[in-house]
Amino acid sequence: MQKQKGAAILIIAVILLIAALLSMIYATNHGMFQQKTATNQYADIQSHEAAQAGLEFGLAYLGANSATILANPSGGYINYGASDTNLTNVLLANNSKYSVVFTNPTQSSYTTLRMTSTGISADGTSTAVITEDVAQAASSMSTATIVGSISSSGKGGNITGANAVTAGGSVDPNAVAGGTISANNNSITDLTGLELFTSIFGISEAAQQSQSSVYLSSALVPWNTVTGAVWVTGSVSLSGNTTVGTVANPVVLIVTGSLSLSGNSTINGIVYTMGSAAFSGTSAINGFLVSQGSIAFSGNTSLNYNSSIANKLAVTGSVAGGYAIIPGSWHDF
Repeated sequence: MQKQKGAAILIIAVILLIAALLSMIYATNHGMFQQKTATNQYADIQSHEAAQAGLEFGLAYLGANSATILANPSGGYINYGASDTNLTNVLLANNSKYSVVFTNPTQSSYTTLRMTSTGISADGTSTAVITEDVAQAASSMSTATIVGSISSSGKGGNITGANAVTAGGSVDPNAVAGGTISANNNSITDLTGLELFTSIFGISEAAQQSQSSVYLSSALVPWNTVTGAVWVTGSVSLSGNTTVGTVANPVVLIVTGSLSLSGNSTINGIVYTMGSAAFSGTSAINGFLVSQGSIAFSGNTSLNYNSSIANKLAVTGSVAGGYAIIPGSWHDF
């Protein structure tokens, strides 16, 4: 009996030892797996961030070098970037890198281009490819780009232009005087405010603010004489015969609150409001309006596409360096 008990105890001890050993192996393997997963995730994030950095640089580079990029199409297509050291294997501070290539999706058409940015992590284990389409500002932007909805009372036909409206919400047909209407567009509502801003101007809010005349209140702005890029903190309400900008010298107006136009007030240029916009009286915007809220028209008001203003904004680089990112065209597959 004693021998049998001893053998049983030995067997149990061996089983427990094996179980403990297996637990240690599992814990070690699990820890290594977790570490490898974390490393892979970090590399994946790093490669995606590098690819995104490539897109941002590519847009600015396109604005400054479009003539070179478009100079030598082959069979109606361009494929530019591989031989340009400014765009190939560009090393970032964290040792990740990106390469950018420009192509045109439609043969012999160069108003819309596709940027393909390839990001590679610092350790070379992860690669991310992101594409985004851009178009010349004069041809790509809707007269009204609105996250919310558009309503109209009064005369109707408030918005003009061939590419009239891109909206995340509903659009009152009475508000549009012909032109295309893209309503309930998820490519707009899926963007954050920061992403929408960057898609319009090609730079961040902070960068745009640093390039603008900044006013802490609408009351401090010399509206009838202000020029260039203007950044206003808070809401803006214009009335009477106020005229902001001209066709020859359109303004780039950024409003961090809502916008209200009444009387005979007129703005020539592009207006970006982080709130909603309301038109009344005979007020008008000649150019473009981008709103992170909704628009309400009443009275004899209008939002008019103006090709001279569009071209002026494109040439001066006020809108994404002469090219604007097409909302919803970003893909990472």
